[in-house]
Amino acid sequence: MPSMTLEQGLNAAMKLQQAGRLEDAEKLYRQILAQHPDCADGLHLLGVLCAQTGREGEALELIRRAVTLYPNVAAYRVNLGNILLAGGKADEAAEAYRQAIAMQPDFADARSNLGDALRESGRTDEAIEQYHKAIALRPEIPENYINLGLALETRRRFEEALAAIDKALELRPDWALAWSNRAKTLRESGRIEEAIVSARRALKISPDLAEAQINLAGCLMDSGDIDGALESIQRALQLGPEIAAGHNMAANVLKEAGAVAEAIAALDRGIQLQKENAALHSNKVYLLEFDPRCDPTDLLAEQRRWNQRHAEPIKEFIRPHENDRTPDRRLRIGYVSPYFRDHAESFFVVPLLESHDHGRFEIYCYSDANHADAITRRISRCADIWRETGPFTPEELANQIRRDRVDVLVDLTMHMAFNRALTFARKPAPVQVTWLAYPGGTGMDVMDYRITDPWIDPVGSDESCYREQSIRLPQTWICFDPLTDASPAGERSAGPICFGSINNPCKLNEPLLELWARVLNAAPESILLLQALSEFQRSWILRLFEARGIRSARLQFVPRCRRDEYRKLYHRIDICLDPLPYNGITTTCDALWMGVPVISLAGRTAAGRAGASILANVGLNEFATNDACNFVRLAASLATDLPRLAELRRTLRDRMVHSPMMDGPAFARNMEAAYRRMWSAWCGGTTKWSGQNA
Repeated sequence: MPSMTLEQGLNAAMKLQQAGRLEDAEKLYRQILAQHPDCADGLHLLGVLCAQTGREGEALELIRRAVTLYPNVAAYRVNLGNILLAGGKADEAAEAYRQAIAMQPDFADARSNLGDALRESGRTDEAIEQYHKAIALRPEIPENYINLGLALETRRRFEEALAAIDKALELRPDWALAWSNRAKTLRESGRIEEAIVSARRALKISPDLAEAQINLAGCLMDSGDIDGALESIQRALQLGPEIAAGHNMAANVLKEAGAVAEAIAALDRGIQLQKENAALHSNKVYLLEFDPRCDPTDLLAEQRRWNQRHAEPIKEFIRPHENDRTPDRRLRIGYVSPYFRDHAESFFVVPLLESHDHGRFEIYCYSDANHADAITRRISRCADIWRETGPFTPEELANQIRRDRVDVLVDLTMHMAFNRALTFARKPAPVQVTWLAYPGGTGMDVMDYRITDPWIDPVGSDESCYREQSIRLPQTWICFDPLTDASPAGERSAGPICFGSINNPCKLNEPLLELWARVLNAAPESILLLQALSEFQRSWILRLFEARGIRSARLQFVPRCRRDEYRKLYHRIDICLDPLPYNGITTTCDALWMGVPVISLAGRTAAGRAGASILANVGLNEFATNDACNFVRLAASLATDLPRLAELRRTLRDRMVHSPMMDGPAFARNMEAAYRRMWSAWCGGTTKWSGQNA
């Protein structure tokens, strides 16, 4: 240093830093600062180096000293913002970038980085504006187009997002990450085959890009290639074991492959990496419902952990409600769901919404559906007010619900995928209710009630496993509309009795299949038809049954198929077996409506008693039992009673149609009575209605 001027020393240190010789560069910077402690450039550059080597605190201190010495240097503030943003302080970073832009309005990097900070803090529209400004200043920078594409995708403006990504690829055709992002956007927009092509293009350029393997796994899963998805996600986790999104995708793929325990383990690893990710944690909360190892206490414990980690920190955003407290006025009921489309939930949403009394209730629907379809349009006609809310942040949706003065807000998703738990955590409505997603609870303090019935939660049963207060409707907690006029199953063909389950393969587990193996052994020559989506799952199922003396020829597997083809499968089945611990709901209703009886074993959790509820409401209580031995006896006995099977095949459709399960007006009146009593309790100053039965 003695032989160099200050400028020469700084230039030499910068060259060392750029060459990656960070220890040598740091030594020289410190020599410079020992002689020139107020050298702002030295402080700034050493701060950048400290950030490079993971010393965020020291980096911030050094650059802030540089800013104090020379407050009008925009570059100092940009790097200050970069360190703050990397440390998760998006709002502080945004302020630093704004200060830089105020000094130098044409500073393109400052605008692009401001876009990153705004996107990180959920201010996506402002981020999009800054990316456009950065592009206008420097249209030759491909990264700006990629960032713009990510922000547009968040707002579900998929075509614009793709246009931005394609512009980046024009500038840099061999950019693997851009091809990977393109695959993700195409997948989100429902263009799966194109997404697969883009993901494979990314991997051809960069075979070790973990993000591309993650995106490819998701695309293959959506296309039905579960074995391919398993292979891809395993490769992704080898390449990027520190990427939380990879473990979340692994959980989704493993669930589809029927490996629930392994999926939960993957989620645990993802949560360790990204504890603040509420959606990832919700995935675990929901997946535990499928785990035969879990009892109600286990479910509640994980729900409460979710509440403490993700809902408690935003309690400060809950404000008093100014709704008119008149008990008997026309109430505003809000329904929130990403599934107002061709989805299993629609078979239960439609009969309720089409039967509401609009003179007494004003219906608001908040739809997060990615892709509108004929069902979306049918449901939208049921609403007095229909809002497309998919692009909304949790805070934006909560603010909209408050502006709408909704009185009773109904969560149709709970902890399922694409849920709005973080919106409900802000308590935008005075009364909040869970219904339909699945029998059970959320564990959230802000949820006041859960809708159930006397079979899922018998009067007098232990309700300490729910945070919400249970409201029992007098008959059924759901009402079914098949949304089709497909013919019921005809007379059974000659041949062996066929047991079947066309439930989601993730509902199949070892204790359950052991029970079903007992059924097959008790009904010699009978066969079992199952839905299995992967060779991985089919193999272990075959091994399990063979170990119990059941040859592989007695098992038949079917893939996932279109709904019209799925219904035809019931023509092949004589008796459906209800899974456990998570009973069939849509599949049980479908089976009965198609003329196929269902044998159900009740479980320890609410989701394991849904079958008993459905069977009771169609007058078939004798097909529900609490005892595994009796389950085997019922199934084997019915398998030998061909006249009874024939009679059920002829009459079940009519029995369903004339049961509470398909009486939409009666169900709507029961729900409305429950809403009214919840509302009256709030008007009277009571947090929750004390009665248990609607």
